[in-house]
Amino acid sequence: MACNLKRSGIHILVALIIGAVHGYSQVDSGIVRNQSFEALVQPNGQLFTTKSGEPWSQYTNQLGKHFFKYSASWLLGKVDNDIYANRNIMASEPQWWSGPIDTVTRLPKDELSWAKVWHVSREEVELHVRKFNTTGYEIPASIKEWPANHNESNVNAYLAPFIDYNGNGKYDPENGDYPSFLGDNAAYFIANDLYGENVLPQSNKLGVEVQGLLYSYDAPQIEHVVFARYYVVNRSDRDYAPFYFGQYVDYQLGNHADNVVSTDVNRNLVYGYNGDENDETAKGFGTEIPAAGCLFLNKSLHASSAFFRLD
Repeated sequence: MACNLKRSGIHILVALIIGAVHGYSQVDSGIVRNQSFEALVQPNGQLFTTKSGEPWSQYTNQLGKHFFKYSASWLLGKVDNDIYANRNIMASEPQWWSGPIDTVTRLPKDELSWAKVWHVSREEVELHVRKFNTTGYEIPASIKEWPANHNESNVNAYLAPFIDYNGNGKYDPENGDYPSFLGDNAAYFIANDLYGENVLPQSNKLGVEVQGLLYSYDAPQIEHVVFARYYVVNRSDRDYAPFYFGQYVDYQLGNHADNVVSTDVNRNLVYGYNGDENDETAKGFGTEIPAAGCLFLNKSLHASSAFFRLD
């Protein structure tokens, strides 16, 4: 995906076609799941992987058979002849780190303090709207700890979207406010590209803050889709022209040794599928041939490439 990134920022919408999920409140790494499927989200935006790099996106009745090994976003911008970029291809070499960026110093906030994934469900919100002023009602942590409300100085006042029920300009769920999100189940993270070391020594860091929302719908027509909405906020003092956003996807698809990757340009879709009629080994799906895809919804696919790893 190619565009210009000014200091105001952009948002990007991606569909990861695997299975529907339900969320529950959890800090640090977060699992999103329903009765049949579960996937892992890291607080720095890495998807479908454990901190040690093991895949985690599976049906609950077929444990150990995964659709993805890893997915994360790549960013690249240019200012005249200078390149600002990062790459995300391994859990052991993150290029985004947890937390927002200080709007005065343009330095990242403490990573450990922001190493969280926030989960919320439509069911929790609907109950909260009905019960928030009812005696005996306890606000669930998923709503009470939504990061629209924080104690950090020199960061955006609203780090997560919310409905201001009483119109007082601040997030106070005890007075009826609640998280604003798409879908029936959602997970939220805040990350930046400044905190750690850039593994691309020939490039500079961009200074961007990414607010990521992963969400799904319970509707059976789209139960195999997880949506990812990325708000890329340029906290630097530079405008990038051009700016490129890419989604790196390492397809696991059970036995990954016989996977094939292809691109459907007309659909802005890059997808993986099993290369023969049998997905072998104990990790494979057998004759139930697995497939998964990554689809850009609000931006055009500029280019795609594929390579294969044997590990």
